[in-house]
Amino acid sequence: MFVRANQFCIHAILLTALFFAVGCNGQSVLETDPETGEPVYTADQPLDPVAGDDDWFHADSEFGETFRVLITRNNYSVRQLKNQELIRREPDPVGDREQMEFFREKHDEIDFKDWLLEGTIRLRLNPLNQQIEHISYVAGETPRTWQASKYFQDDVSRFQYSFPSGHMAIREFRVRYQWRITRRPGLSDDENKQRAIEYLRSQTQ
Repeated sequence: MFVRANQFCIHAILLTALFFAVGCNGQSVLETDPETGEPVYTADQPLDPVAGDDDWFHADSEFGETFRVLITRNNYSVRQLKNQELIRREPDPVGDREQMEFFREKHDEIDFKDWLLEGTIRLRLNPLNQQIEHISYVAGETPRTWQASKYFQDDVSRFQYSFPSGHMAIREFRVRYQWRITRRPGLSDDENKQRAIEYLRSQTQ
């Protein structure tokens, strides 16, 4: 009886430890919209790509590409693809949520059609204060609209970084952005055309 009780306790402890290991990582379960099944913003986001992430986060990274930022109407997510032993982006759930709300507002202004806006930014850090000292787009990888170009640069400028080794082991790296705008459902082509005209007028005033 005593042996069985001990075995039960050991199993309970192991299960509890496993539960907390998964829960504390917060890396394997992503919240989704019950209607669309798409990921929605949560403050406790994984740092690296995990199971259930968008396929874009799992695609091979290009030269120098260390981080990816994916923006949809209901989500803003950042994942680190490599160099985890050299650099980490400091979590910023408040800033991320504010940016998600900003991009949602802009999304709703231009959702008269489907858009896929992408850009890759090259960052250089100051070796003295470890802050960003230079931001520029990689040649040929600037977003198709000047608005998105500005939004991405403004967003990445708030990022803060830490270095696991205690010193700056990497100074230059790239951050790739993808912003997905989906056409608003329920509107006719003529209605969306009129919305597009009104938006263009607002940009030229």
